[in-house]
Amino acid sequence: MTDILLVAIEALTADDIYDRQMGSNVLDMAMSDPASWLMDVPKIMRYIHRNMEYIHTEPARHSLDSLLLLLTKWCPRGVVRSLLKISPTCDSTALAMWEVMLSVPWALWSILMELLSVLQDQRLRKVFSCATEDACIYLLALLVCTDIGTEEFAALYKAQRCLRHPSLVMLSLVLRGLITLSKTPETARKIPVLLPDIVETLQDANSDVKMKALVSSGT
Repeated sequence: MTDILLVAIEALTADDIYDRQMGSNVLDMAMSDPASWLMDVPKIMRYIHRNMEYIHTEPARHSLDSLLLLLTKWCPRGVVRSLLKISPTCDSTALAMWEVMLSVPWALWSILMELLSVLQDQRLRKVFSCATEDACIYLLALLVCTDIGTEEFAALYKAQRCLRHPSLVMLSLVLRGLITLSKTPETARKIPVLLPDIVETLQDANSDVKMKALVSSGT
C-alpha cells in the first residue's frame, strides 16, 4: 500500500489532469485509513520532498499538503526527524514543507515540541545545521507557554534577543510560526515585544521574509 501511495504522490506532478486526479483520489483513500496506508513515514516523506516542487496545480498541491498535515498528526516524531535527515540544511523544498506544518496551530505545537527534543539531544542536533539558531525555536516555545505572562516573556526575550542574526531559513520559519501564533489572543499579546527586532530584519531580508515580518507584526 505504501508503494501505491508513492506512485500516487508522483502522479500529482503529471501534465495529464486524469493522472493528477487519480493521484488525489488515492491520497484521499490513504488519508481515510492512515493506520493501513501511512506505515512507512520516512519513505513517504522522502517522496513528498522529491516531488513537491514539481506540483504546479492548486488541487494537487492541496492534496499533498493535506497528506503532510495528516502525517504530522499521525506521527509527528517521524515527520520531524525524517525531514531533518532528508534536508539537514533545509533546502527550498524542505522549507516549503516546514511552512505547511507551521501554518496550522495544532501542527505548529507538535512540530515545535519535536524540534525542542532534537535540540536537547546533542547527537540529533548535529543533523540539522540550521537548528544551531536554537534561540529562535526557544522563542516560539516561550510564546506558546500560556503560563508565561507578557511581562515575564519580555524579560526572557530581552535576555535572549532571539531574532538577532538568525539564518534566513530559521528566520523564515520563525516568522511563519509567528503568523500562526498571532491568531491566538494569548500569544498575540506577546508579539509586540518582538516588533523592534522584527523591523530590524527588514533591512537585509529578501521580499518573502519581509512580507512575513510585516504580517506577523500586524503592520
